[in-house]
Formats: sequence, structure tokens, C-alpha cells
Amino acid sequence: MYIHLGQPTHTPAPPKGIVLPPLPPPAPAPAQGAQPIRLPPVRLTRVADTRLAPFASICRIVTRTVKGGESYGTGILIGPYHVLTCAHVIFPPEDPLSKEIIVFPGQNGPDSHCRVKSDGWAVSPAYRGNNCNTAGEDYGIIRLSCPMHPGFVPLRAFDPTALGGATVSLAGYPWGRSEKARHMYFSRGTIMGGIPLTRCTGTLAKTNLPNDARPVPITPTTSLIAHDLDTAPSQSGGPMWIVQAGGRFLIALHAGRIANNRFGKAVLLSEAVRRRVADWMTRTLPPIQR
Repeated sequence: MYIHLGQPTHTPAPPKGIVLPPLPPPAPAPAQGAQPIRLPPVRLTRVADTRLAPFASICRIVTRTVKGGESYGTGILIGPYHVLTCAHVIFPPEDPLSKEIIVFPGQNGPDSHCRVKSDGWAVSPAYRGNNCNTAGEDYGIIRLSCPMHPGFVPLRAFDPTALGGATVSLAGYPWGRSEKARHMYFSRGTIMGGIPLTRCTGTLAKTNLPNDARPVPITPTTSLIAHDLDTAPSQSGGPMWIVQAGGRFLIALHAGRIANNRFGKAVLLSEAVRRRVADWMTRTLPPIQR
């Protein structure tokens, strides 16, 4: 596991932008047998008001590298100090020596003072950007140098076996729709199933699957899922959620396209992933005490 701890810094004043009160405590896990609500598909559409949940918790991420490069991605606040995203957003494949990460919660226009620098990050110990077999390990967290309070979306248990064919939503910051991906967009579609990686070739960015590869049933050990949502570059790390009895459940992180662009891929936030993220948040990268 790669862990980066930030240097001691002065905690900036709280942002002066729009700040919403924290969300109420999460509802309990869904009842046994609860099914996701079916909703109509939505093509990639600009989000009108990012002050609303869950959009206020979704973040534009800017990663700057030692070589002077700059890349863009998406993440989501899962606590006041922690943003969940893809590992390849933290370490851009074409220039992986990251030196600075800046997070813009709920951004939907020009850069503003409502931003916060990272103070450390961690990615899955099994993640390898040059190995497609680790595509299901493409996740990590960013610790912020000061808490953000637009509300956050905690990780909650869900039934992965109920996801096949379910309606799922995604929001993030697509490249090409606005300069430097500064506007948030939303889309909705269907989860197609799990993606078997036993016969994949190539890197995470360019994963090839056999022509006969098809999505398979999702199980508790599935790590990567396929979906048919409308997406664009820089949405990697974007949260994907379902709606069912008990509310909104964060179930995956969009991670790009796969199989010659036949479908989208997403890292499933399985029980094992949730346990590791919880450990990072409490032991490896706990909230900063000043």
C-alpha cells in the first residue's frame, strides 16, 4: 500500500462559500430482500444546483505532479476529512509522481476560494496501474488539511447480489464539457453485472477483454462491475449510487471504459473495500488534530 502523509501545515480558515449543515445520521442497512428502485435512464446532463444532496458532497479533484503536470478527476466526501476516489486519480497513469492534490467540493463553475489541499493519501496495496488484473483495486482516499462541511455520504452495507440490472446514478466532472472539467454532470443507467478479469490484457487505462467476454452475476467477492451509463474522461472516481428502502447507497466508483468502449467499469465498494477504507480513516490517515 502506498501511503503519503502530508507535511504539517497551517489549517486554513473555513471556506466562505456555501456551506450546508451535515446530513443526519445514516439510515440502517436495507432490509433483507430490499430491491433498488427502477428509474429511467438519463444521458450526461449538467447539474443545475450542486448545493443539493448528494451533489454537495461530490468533489472535483486536481492532481499536480513533480514534473509539472496537472490532471482532473472526481471523488466524494465520505467524512469531513476524507475523500474517496480512484487510485489512478491520485496517481495519474501518465505521470504518477504526485506532489499536490487540491479538492473542490460541489464545484460547478470557475475556481473559487471553496477549496482545500490534501494532507495525505493512500491507495489499495494491490493496485498496479500497469496491470489490468488489479482494476478492482483502483481506489484510495485523500485526507484533507481541514474539515469540509457541505455534508458527506458515509459508506453503508448493501446487498451486492441485488445489483445486477439495477438502476444506478453517477455524478462527476467530465473533461470536454467545460474548461478544465469545472462543471458537474449527472447520468443514470443500468448495472450490467460483474467483470471477470481472468483473461484481461493490458493496463488499467487500456484493458482488453476477449470478444466473447460478457458481464457475469455479481457476488460478495466481485471487485469490478460493468454499467451502461453515459460517461466522459475525468469522471473517474465519480460516486455511483442506488436508491432503495433505507435511502441512497454508495455502491461503486466509476473508473473508466473497458472492452473497446463497450461498457463502463466501476470499482465495487464491497465489504472488504469498506473495511479497508474505514481502517485508513481511523488509523492510517485519521482526522488531523491541531
